[in-house]
Amino acid sequence: MIDLVTNYQPDVIWSDGDWEMSSEYWRAQEFLAWLYNDSPVKDTVVTNDRWGSGAACHHGGYYTCQDHFLPGQLQQRKWEDCDTLDKRSWGFRRNIVIDDVLTAHDAITRLATAISTGGNYLLNIGPDSNGKILTLFEERLNEIGQFVNTHADAIFATKPWIFQNDSGPTWYTSKLRSTTGFDPYRLYNPQQQNNTIIYAFVVTWPDDNLVNLTHIMPTAQTTVNLFSFNNQTISLPYTQPPALNGGIQVNISSVPNSKFPSSDVFVLKIEYAADQCPMNFIKSNTNSRACYSFINATLDWASANAACAKAAPGATLVSIGSAFENSEVDGLIKGSNNAYIGLQYQNNNWAWVNGDTSAYRNWANGIFNINFLELMHINSLPLFWMG
Repeated sequence: MIDLVTNYQPDVIWSDGDWEMSSEYWRAQEFLAWLYNDSPVKDTVVTNDRWGSGAACHHGGYYTCQDHFLPGQLQQRKWEDCDTLDKRSWGFRRNIVIDDVLTAHDAITRLATAISTGGNYLLNIGPDSNGKILTLFEERLNEIGQFVNTHADAIFATKPWIFQNDSGPTWYTSKLRSTTGFDPYRLYNPQQQNNTIIYAFVVTWPDDNLVNLTHIMPTAQTTVNLFSFNNQTISLPYTQPPALNGGIQVNISSVPNSKFPSSDVFVLKIEYAADQCPMNFIKSNTNSRACYSFINATLDWASANAACAKAAPGATLVSIGSAFENSEVDGLIKGSNNAYIGLQYQNNNWAWVNGDTSAYRNWANGIFNINFLELMHINSLPLFWMG
């Protein structure tokens, strides 16, 4: 392994075949310590998680967990769906039949699902002993490749959107026109009317030619376009049926079948949709880039922070020194006597109770400087930690 890295300086090391043997048996720690500290690719290399029993889905630059891993929702870590065209084998089989092979629709749907939830899609083929692949595999790869080339803008250099999927089913990816001021390692893109471009992968063709996009909130400037051939797009009309609660319904009936690049999946490009927060989050009154969520539970700092991350990957508890103005809290809580907001630094664990900036408590050591009645309320009622 050291010779391979030294001589070829790979970008990715995809370890496999560890099975039931431990990482100690494979001397994985020794190799990885050298790889990340002393190797010629120590600052650029990426590794997967197959380094011994118990390592998968726990250790690695990104997770593969197990073959065909497709969680269907946003993950805290980068991950990969390892798939194979032959549903029964990762190698070459002479007795393969057509039903054993993924359809182009199957593979494209898995691709859309993976990238919409922050994953990478790896598709394996098994060549014969001469390095040749079956004609059936070649046909499948051509179909998939044509789809990818036609819809490259919706696939490459994208991130998940604030919503990963919709009814239909439909899967979303997104891009920002400007990334200035944004964390390059963010798990998903926010929804900003003038900045966010949304791509909707419709993986099931609607019988009535009507695509329901319940998470798209339109503005007067919102446009919807269908990806067609030769980098062309086709403008599509949409309406807002009351049943969609503000979402849109796109009508594709006017588009001839010959204009669709694929008979399996089609992709819509949506621009200038309204500003929006992730599900279960509230728009900030004082910071146009911020959204907040309240967690109804009595928790210590670590548990509250974990709950925030679970509510939306990448979300953390807000610190009292850099959060927002009093009007932010007043607008969301309305000063209810039994509503408490936890704002903190991890190191000193201060809390802000009922928007009163003079009434702090340190729940790490139990010191309070508020009256006994408020103390009784805090001990008996759930707190609302703001994320």
